Amino acid sequence: MNSVETGKLIAKLRKEAGYTQASLAAALFVTDKAVSKWERGLCAPDSSLLPKLSMLLDADIEYLIAGNRPYGEHRWVGEILVDDVEGELAGRPLLHYLLSYFMLVNVTDIYIKTTKQEYVKNLQLERYGLTIRFSPVADQKSIVVYDKFLLFGANLTRYLQSFLYGNENVIPVLDGRELPLLVTHHPSFSLDWHKKNCKRKTLGRGMIFLPLNDDAEQFVQIYERNGNRKIADLSEIAKNRKLV
Repeated sequence: MNSVETGKLIAKLRKEAGYTQASLAAALFVTDKAVSKWERGLCAPDSSLLPKLSMLLDADIEYLIAGNRPYGEHRWVGEILVDDVEGELAGRPLLHYLLSYFMLVNVTDIYIKTTKQEYVKNLQLERYGLTIRFSPVADQKSIVVYDKFLLFGANLTRYLQSFLYGNENVIPVLDGRELPLLVTHHPSFSLDWHKKNCKRKTLGRGMIFLPLNDDAEQFVQIYERNGNRKIADLSEIAKNRKLV
């Protein structure tokens, strides 16, 4: 582990996540002096702390150890190829669920292929730090969503990050089902081409995939009632990701 580079990265990620040295220390049950020493490169976090530190700072352990974060250096756009984007689920617009996947990995330039443009404009999505377009963005790497669904799990951000910053075109798979989402380095190719040529990568345990239907609404309501956290809360994601 490169203590100096790791320390610099911890400091950067801590600030992006909205922690002070004291609040991060409290979450890890260490002293703020320990966090200060890490960030100054005087010593490195104990290996037993890395799993929780990586979750708090939303970064893979490997990146923390290496002291770099390659996923901050690439230009990506999001595409929602769903015409019917109207409606609500558990008290928030269906579209918020789809947009949350992009925002989790700081992708804010979004193309929505829909005839419901006025409906989308009325949602005022720019307040979440998003740039919404109704025509494709050419020659950019893309995350493409082509159906309405709920994908949820503690490691969702890390999975999406790993797909973005690998060198393969990917369709995630969960419980043998292909998700209506793909990550492509070749956006000019057709959706059918990607479905045939993308590599399938299985998501790990603890992930939930549901169509945005009554089952998804029931899950969201139960989780939010008992977990004291919201799913697809764009205000919260925008704040945590420093998008606004």
